[in-house]
Amino acid sequence: PVAGAIEFQRADGQTQTLAILQAYVENQGSAWNFAVDYLERFLAEQLADAPLTSESPHGYFLTLMDLLGQRTAELHNAFSQTTGDPAFDPEPITPADLDTWSAHLRREAVATLDDLEKNRDSQSAEIRVATDRLLSLRKTLLERISLSLRDGMVAAKMRYHGDYHLGQVLRVENDYVITDFEGEPGRTLEERHEKHSPLRDVAGMLRSFSYVSAVAANRTTTERPQDRHQVGPLVQTWEQDVSTAFLKGYQKAIASGSNTTLPHESGAADRLVGFFVIEKALYELRYEMGNRPDWLSIPLFSLVRILEDKVEHYDI
Repeated sequence: PVAGAIEFQRADGQTQTLAILQAYVENQGSAWNFAVDYLERFLAEQLADAPLTSESPHGYFLTLMDLLGQRTAELHNAFSQTTGDPAFDPEPITPADLDTWSAHLRREAVATLDDLEKNRDSQSAEIRVATDRLLSLRKTLLERISLSLRDGMVAAKMRYHGDYHLGQVLRVENDYVITDFEGEPGRTLEERHEKHSPLRDVAGMLRSFSYVSAVAANRTTTERPQDRHQVGPLVQTWEQDVSTAFLKGYQKAIASGSNTTLPHESGAADRLVGFFVIEKALYELRYEMGNRPDWLSIPLFSLVRILEDKVEHYDI
């Protein structure tokens, strides 16, 4: 609950919020820490005692991810309500919107790959190999971006979270509270205010699962790199199962609400999520290059897998 705010009244009549005061949320930590700790424990147990298996033993965790998908859809259902406030009321996605999104992502992709190429020689041998592989897939990437939204769709755009990942979710007992609605810090305020498809949030959470997989695998094998070939299949299966559970919970809750922002054409929502996953991974690539070079491998390897069709389709 919001207790109050400090606002700046501009000369042109616009108001900017400088600070807000909210009630403290009693919680058990972020969903990010919970997921990483859980997967680390699981991997350590598998390497130490349990026989390696490709079957998923993550029943309780998957139930929680199904619930997270449900809460995410409920958030989007709330945002999709028409209230008479033009800053928040949903609007139809037009063909011009789709063209703008595709052209914008194409420019971002070109600029990101150019920056990656410039920084190639300063990276480790492993990163250079992955960089060369991604650069060789430049044409595939640009074609994927262009084709994803080419056929159009009937859907709506609305306000949404904008920087949705496990670090923005607090665990409250066996449920969640979603926080931090200011949008991606690397984008302008104008971009953060723009209405968009809520599936952008869905893609952000899917990318967060990928980060958990990579971080947990890296931590588990820091002292024993030779275990990476055993850990790899385990984290890939975990990521796939968790993503499926999250999407299942999301789809179920969206269908039970009155949300009309998602496209109904067969495969259209799937294409949108795939488009936004690429968009998010490219954003991550730029962010890691500029802020956390040690994490550059996560979005880099993910983009290579996506473009080589080594990831599952998104069932929305």
